[in-house]
Amino acid sequence: MDTMKRKTLPRLSLTQLLLLIIGIALVPLIISVFRSGYTYIFDNDELYHSQLAFLYATGFRPYLDIYNSVYPPLFGWFLDIFFKISGFTIAGLYSARYAMIVLFGIRVVASFAIVRKLFSKRIAILFTPMFLLDPFVIFSSMQIRPDNLMMTIYTIGLFLFAMGFLDSSNVLIAGSALLSVSVLILPKVVPGVALLFLAAFLYYGIQKKFSRIGGMIAGALAPVLLFSMYCIANGSFWEMLTQTVFEAKAAYSAFSVQIPLGNFYIPGNIYVYGMMGRPVHWFFVWFLPYAACGGVVLTVIGFLKSARPDRQRIMRFVLACTLLVQWASLFFLPCVFMQHYIPISWLYAVFTAVTIDAILTELSVYRFGTTIAKILLTFCCLVLISVSIKANTNRSKMDSAWLITYITNRWATIPPNTYTFPNFLFRPTIHPITYGYFYGNVPLVIRNRLPSVIDRIKVHDVKTLLVDGYLMSKLPEDIQAYITNNYSRVPGDDELMVKK
Repeated sequence: MDTMKRKTLPRLSLTQLLLLIIGIALVPLIISVFRSGYTYIFDNDELYHSQLAFLYATGFRPYLDIYNSVYPPLFGWFLDIFFKISGFTIAGLYSARYAMIVLFGIRVVASFAIVRKLFSKRIAILFTPMFLLDPFVIFSSMQIRPDNLMMTIYTIGLFLFAMGFLDSSNVLIAGSALLSVSVLILPKVVPGVALLFLAAFLYYGIQKKFSRIGGMIAGALAPVLLFSMYCIANGSFWEMLTQTVFEAKAAYSAFSVQIPLGNFYIPGNIYVYGMMGRPVHWFFVWFLPYAACGGVVLTVIGFLKSARPDRQRIMRFVLACTLLVQWASLFFLPCVFMQHYIPISWLYAVFTAVTIDAILTELSVYRFGTTIAKILLTFCCLVLISVSIKANTNRSKMDSAWLITYITNRWATIPPNTYTFPNFLFRPTIHPITYGYFYGNVPLVIRNRLPSVIDRIKVHDVKTLLVDGYLMSKLPEDIQAYITNNYSRVPGDDELMVKK
């Protein structure tokens, strides 16, 4: 009987055993990742995008009633689906956060599928912990931002595009359409999408498969034409172009505080790393771009050495170029926020996995070389997982309790459907500059063409203002004078002012 039992028990190889250990360790890591993403303090941008969803849902028109800047309304329309679950309330904000967590989960799965399709199963397996252990990913990938919807649609679109490109199937058209939608959600992925289309156009042009080019163009143009028709129908097309294209640089260059490239790599940032000092995952963040460079070099060399590179090598080469171009674009930004790493971080993980896979392959010719390397790699991964779980747990305790108290107290002062200046969360707006977009950050060239704040205050008979000393100092002198003459500050409140 014992002999029969022994024969039926599966025997795990060392690789399978190590993968099982890491797989088990990833379970509490994933739980800590989602818990951190759900409970971490709301960023001002998250409230801004939630406010846009509220304004769209209550009849305010994108571009005409609201100054959207570089944010098309697609994300706000998407958010409205989830705010309908709990309403435009604090609970609604957490429903939106939950939606972002679901999007992140989809993105991880789709990214794994892409890497497996274009590279190998081992590289896809290596990619997953590399991605989930990156503090930059955990910090911003589950926040209420259009970047996260953009990246999810981009990743699914990229997967379909790759399948259609590799297998010569019509799913390429669907992939093209989704890539176009991702650009409409937020244009940050324009470099990567442009490189994909350029590579496919060149390949099919050389192959004289013009019907494939036509299909891609049709798929890519369909979402653009539909959105343009929407803007034309409500009379906002020119305003959309003005805000999204012509004024984008001015709007983005007006921040009073400049955040340089590399700012978040400075140690001692408890908000990003979940702990002070230089924890292990701080070293990991520095390791990723250097290790990814190795994978990029290997990919480019493999492409250039092929006299006639196949479609798989072409797609790998495009992803390598995408990483380089997206990373280089950061040098031209006056402020590099954490969300600017969202289109890049997954590529760091991909090409770091390529580098590690190449090292394991080279070591395989030595006796016990691969075994020692795999054991060492597993040990390092487990250490990083342990530290990351602790960091994510610490970050999950940095909740929004004080912010929720502040918002609910203000709601008691400003009932629903009550106007104020500046606009407040989930309340109607009198001016295109809405809640979360600091009036002092609006360039003069843009302010001068927007409606007069004073006229709008008069028209809507605004009785309550939320103007502290800092905001007052940033307002034009005529608005300052009007507020001083017509409103008085509520004693004990540094922000609240009421009509005299």
